[in-house]
Amino acid sequence: MPVTEPGEGARLTVEGGQLACTCGHVFLGAAQTPADAITLAGEISAHWIREHGEWLIRCTGVRQGARAPFTPAGQYLEDYRPEAVGGYGMTGWTHDPGRAMRFASMAAARAAWSTPSAVMTARHPAAMYAIEVIPAVFAELDTGPAEPGTTHEG
Repeated sequence: MPVTEPGEGARLTVEGGQLACTCGHVFLGAAQTPADAITLAGEISAHWIREHGEWLIRCTGVRQGARAPFTPAGQYLEDYRPEAVGGYGMTGWTHDPGRAMRFASMAAARAAWSTPSAVMTARHPAAMYAIEVIPAVFAELDTGPAEPGTTHEG
């Protein structure tokens, strides 16, 4: 019997007294006490984020020694085109996580961010901005100001 259906086709089910995800992951233990319930909730959250969640790239600042026309610290990557502007690359940033690029995994986000331009491999936005990859669900809980996205070419 389904307990909850968070999305993307995966579900949490209870069969034979075991809580499991339809992806095959079985959660061990039972919530006998409030502390057990908190531990189980944490395990479910971690599994869901790791296996079924979406990931965003957030700028943490400009790298030391880099020259950037502005600092999109705290903003989410909305657009990234390494071949744009004659191979110099282009990034677009937004305060709104709903407008941000979404990735299926942390590894996919890091791979996309580190993709260099085939035209000008020495010039790469990844060398300019420091980033972190975070679960989209955490970004959606952020209560920061929602401002229109900005674009940086270079």
